[in-house]
Amino acid sequence: VEQGRTKATMLFKLYAVDHYLPWAQQYKQSANSDESKVRNHLIPAFGEKQLRDIGTRDIHVYLGKLRVTLAPATCNRHLALLSKMFKLAAQWGELEGKNPCEGVDKFKESLSHQRFLNQDETRRVMAAAQQEANKYAGAAIRFLLLTGVRREEALQARWEHVDLEQATLFLPK
Repeated sequence: VEQGRTKATMLFKLYAVDHYLPWAQQYKQSANSDESKVRNHLIPAFGEKQLRDIGTRDIHVYLGKLRVTLAPATCNRHLALLSKMFKLAAQWGELEGKNPCEGVDKFKESLSHQRFLNQDETRRVMAAAQQEANKYAGAAIRFLLLTGVRREEALQARWEHVDLEQATLFLPK
């Protein structure tokens, strides 16, 4: 009975740190992103609440506050993370009842804001990166522009993935 009561009254922050994040590190490529969202946003919002006390309205309020400063796509990533966290909590017996994210609609995402640098802008960014006092940052910016890889792909690159003779970088994921 005591163990069941402990699970029924588990705080969100304890579940997130002790249960969800270790699972994410083991199973998700986006674990670092999840950890950042959990520590910077979710724990401040829900940390002191018991899992069972977080309802659909709480999720709506949280997302509404996020939407003031963040893009719809980013807010949708937060919703997906919360939904996964609550789904796992239910599977692991940490939560009874329905997932409070069920029935919460995603924000409409628009890709219309996406644009690419033109040749002149690219030249100017490359020149500025060349003049950057922090040579590592300048080199990183030039590398990203020249290769088109994403930041995380560049950070996870290893020398064994580089073929200097063929001038190629293999992206394993």
